[in-house]
Amino acid sequence: NFEEISDEEKRFPIAFARTVYRDYLMLEQMLSVEYAPHNVYCYSLDRKADKKFKERIRALSRCFSKNVFVSDEEYNVYSSGKNVSRSHLACLEKLNKRKEDWKYVVLLQNHDLPLRTNAELVRIFKAYNGTNDIATKNIVPNTVVKSLDWSLKGLRLYRNENAYPPNIKQLNHTKSLNLIVLSRAAVNFTLKQLNVYPFIDQYVIWRTYGKQTNRCMSDYLRHDMPSFDYGAIFCWLSTLAARRLSREIDINEKYYQQLPHIFQ
Repeated sequence: NFEEISDEEKRFPIAFARTVYRDYLMLEQMLSVEYAPHNVYCYSLDRKADKKFKERIRALSRCFSKNVFVSDEEYNVYSSGKNVSRSHLACLEKLNKRKEDWKYVVLLQNHDLPLRTNAELVRIFKAYNGTNDIATKNIVPNTVVKSLDWSLKGLRLYRNENAYPPNIKQLNHTKSLNLIVLSRAAVNFTLKQLNVYPFIDQYVIWRTYGKQTNRCMSDYLRHDMPSFDYGAIFCWLSTLAARRLSREIDINEKYYQQLPHIFQ
């Protein structure tokens, strides 16, 4: 029953790209809360995931074949970051070829929970006015080998040799989360104008100095993640589903419009 979907939502389709590897039932329940027939959903499978999990995800995509699908490529994805970007790019490549006029895409990991209803996301993304939502901060020292060539031309970053901006010669490195929100225009530019794979390869291969270890270097925290509690997840998703059915919208649109990076 999609009677709770407003015309505003239908005029503003959203895409979701999620890298997955475990906990199928939780993923199915998240889709039941997020799903709208005018949105599009892409799952990128971790190559290491077990066979039964992959079969379930593919069966789910067949049930909703019009707008739920699985990316063509599989990568061995690691929590250290290896192949996370490639996994998402596999979905972005497929999403960008779709006929749906989606406005924004949300990049997600396996256990990233929705915090807003679809109607609220539409209001937030409309407030963004075409701006991307990418959190950045300074990188940890020694995570970039500075002796390597990080110039735009050295990385062959642009597909067109004549497209290099004259006032930008070198990349400045910053750190971001994997969970980001990109406009359709940004995705199209990245896939059509840029060649990002040499940069990804160079950064992943030469990411840190010295020998790596699995030992907990701080002797305090290893992954900084709490124990998995499905009861809390079920409770929250039920709450979000109820809010969606009631058409409740609880956001301060002016807050998003006044964020410093938003296009005015």
